[in-house]
Amino acid sequence: LFITHDLHLAAAYCDRVYVMYAGRVVEERTAGDLFERPRHPYTRGLLACSPTLGEDHREIRPIPGKPPSLADAFAG
Repeated sequence: LFITHDLHLAAAYCDRVYVMYAGRVVEERTAGDLFERPRHPYTRGLLACSPTLGEDHREIRPIPGKPPSLADAFAG
């Protein structure tokens, strides 16, 4: 188990990557598939925030939408 917000670091150490959002797993893929075809908006947002080598400046793009309230009870 390796917990991080850095998906590139997770891919370096893990074969499978699970992305959690608001306490739930929203995506589970092989590391390669996750980078090639991210499905969930939060995963795409995390990848868009990751700097690349040699990059001096990049505009930060917020993840669209509104996060769920964690004060509300979840079903289950």
